[in-house]
Amino acid sequence: MKQESAKKARRRAFGNVKQLPSGRYLARYTAPDGTARAVKGTFTTKSEADSALNRIRIQQEDRLWIDPRSRSQTLSEYLPTFLANRRNRQGQPVAPKTRQLADWHLRAFILPAFGDRRLDQITREEVTTWHGSLECGAAVKRQLYSLLHAIFTMAASDGLVRENPCRIRGAGQVPEPNRPYFTLAQAEKVIEAMEGPEKLVAQIAFHAQLRIGEALALRWADVDLDARTLHVRRSVTESYNAQHEAAPKGGRSRFIGIDDDLVTILRATPRRPANARVAVRSDGAVMRHWHVTTVWQRARKAVDLEHFTLHDLRAAGATALSYEGVPLRAVMDHLGHSTTNAALHYQRRAETLKHVQAQAFERALARSRAERDTAEATGDKSSELRGAYGTSMA
Repeated sequence: MKQESAKKARRRAFGNVKQLPSGRYLARYTAPDGTARAVKGTFTTKSEADSALNRIRIQQEDRLWIDPRSRSQTLSEYLPTFLANRRNRQGQPVAPKTRQLADWHLRAFILPAFGDRRLDQITREEVTTWHGSLECGAAVKRQLYSLLHAIFTMAASDGLVRENPCRIRGAGQVPEPNRPYFTLAQAEKVIEAMEGPEKLVAQIAFHAQLRIGEALALRWADVDLDARTLHVRRSVTESYNAQHEAAPKGGRSRFIGIDDDLVTILRATPRRPANARVAVRSDGAVMRHWHVTTVWQRARKAVDLEHFTLHDLRAAGATALSYEGVPLRAVMDHLGHSTTNAALHYQRRAETLKHVQAQAFERALARSRAERDTAEATGDKSSELRGAYGTSMA
């Protein structure tokens, strides 16, 4: 009797089997979304129905179950769901410019190839062939693959496909930048050739190592010249017909120190209300990214440095910080990096310039010798123990 009750309990653990008036058996189960489902068709024996339920239970436990109601859904039909629920790495809705870029990528490259195909029928081989046939630049190719990968990642999470068919190793990764090194002297040379209020944006980006969007979004309320600090708490991005303001990349604000040159530059800039932007056009209108880019391109051509971009201003400053031995964690906090990868890139760039480690040791040794000489001259032994790092030995 106990064995019979145990068998009934096991049968009720997942789904149930019902005998129909015809003598055949119907199997029912609960889908991950909580809705009741029936296994397609009926079965001659109860054992066959139990076996079908066991297969579905195992598929659900291994996250390989595909909703039968969605088997006919095409990539085009699934897109509204994907676009409505897509998020960036910080869990926030993607920026308007990203949405517009994705719309173009979908219409021009992805939908013509896979739009009318059922999600569960698109294979790894087809994705690989499509990727190899793309006729576009390396950056666009990487973006296309990343977008398709994101679509299938969400589809797999929704139970529409068993696995992501986008399995090309490294296809969606950003390659190690191989930009030429922009020296501080070259950067200043281009900035000096700039004219108009757009020059101020380049100066802020260079001296404070800000992204261009962060420099454009800077307001006077964010500037404390007495404390020599900037509060970087917003950034702007551009879409085809508008400018959008949001939190900085990474979603976190930060305070950074600024040098004497930038303090002097900002003191000479006409002050506006606290909520007004620091960089505006001559007529007081909002400064757009393309305004600065236009002036920058004209200036770099004038000094024969056309291969450098606006972002290279930030890179030049960041590389200089690493070259001067600023700790990695401090560089990350200053630049607003959430991971070490980008900061390590600037460190590696700095290490290729000269013997950075040896020069850092030389500076530390020089400070140590100065401490020693001071200690000998004053008879203060504690300063000699502190050495080059200023660490108390008490």
